Amino acid sequence: SQWGGMFGLVVAYARWKRRPLADVLGFRPAPARAWLGAFLIGVSAWFVVLTLTAWIAPPPKELEEQMRRMFLGENGDRPMFVTLLVVALTPAVCEEALFRGPILQALRTRLPPATAIAFTAVLFGALHLDLYRLFPTTTLGILLGYVAYASGSIAPAMLMHGLNNGILISLASAGQDEAAEHMSPGLRIGVFTVACGMLVAGLLLTRTRQRNAP
Repeated sequence: SQWGGMFGLVVAYARWKRRPLADVLGFRPAPARAWLGAFLIGVSAWFVVLTLTAWIAPPPKELEEQMRRMFLGENGDRPMFVTLLVVALTPAVCEEALFRGPILQALRTRLPPATAIAFTAVLFGALHLDLYRLFPTTTLGILLGYVAYASGSIAPAMLMHGLNNGILISLASAGQDEAAEHMSPGLRIGVFTVACGMLVAGLLLTRTRQRNAP
């Protein structure tokens, strides 16, 4: 559904506008520091976002179990490569193609960058159709929008999105997706601080766009 409904919609839009698909997507070469920044954000944002979610609006256990079944299959017997393809690679390409592609680029022509990024993130969060997931997905959407805008390319945002989902899938598969809940308060704050440091470093590295760029 994502390849046909999201990515297919972007392809159709590019053909309608008679523009190259890469131009519609904003798929351009990105400098090495932007890739490194996206990597650092991708391996740290999930912990920061989940910790903030647990503090601000903890989801019910039923939702966590539903997410676990989505990651691993109803009986936990789905092959890992299938799960990574469906839940990590596909959203990283298709959701970014739509939201950080034509939607964000169109809004940027009418709104200040920060407003366009925030509005796109809210749409991205609302797409998941779950009140408890609105905060984490919107927060992730803001980070993804910033990476795409600051780097001048959608490609690093795709990497970040894929890493974020891939790490969550790997933890769920290993039965470690609730490990943070069993950490001592001091250890959890320490890990959270390190993850925030990596996240900030990633944001700074990703900022390759010139200050006076549109």
